[in-house]
Amino acid sequence: DYPESNYEDVYTYDAKGNILPKALISDNVGGEKHEVTRTVKYDNHPNVSSKIGLLIMLATQSENAVLYLSKNNVLENVDGEKFIAQDGSSRTMTIKATSVYVYGEDGKPFSQEVINVSTANFYGNINTVTTSYKHYFEYVK
Repeated sequence: DYPESNYEDVYTYDAKGNILPKALISDNVGGEKHEVTRTVKYDNHPNVSSKIGLLIMLATQSENAVLYLSKNNVLENVDGEKFIAQDGSSRTMTIKATSVYVYGEDGKPFSQEVINVSTANFYGNINTVTTSYKHYFEYVK
């Protein structure tokens, strides 16, 4: 998405074939320290959305989309994103995005509810905004 950043995602999996929690840190994005953390919770049921046993989920965090590849169903993922000013100002911004997935009786994802909580601190003025929305999945042949 950002060719000037030239970063690469490397995924690590546990013995069950699920991606492990990770943290990504970039020292300088637009003069700010940028830190991203991700935590993913799974159930113990192999997903049925793909013949090769990999479930592809889009987890929306601010304007970014992340692909999660897993052997089991994703129940919840929490993405945290933090920007901290490096120029001595007191500007900070934290974004926490939580996605909760619901599965139907057929084992396929039925819905994804996303809750974004953004907190900004500009020179001591703190402002928090919460937004939420829901995606419903429809399967067609």
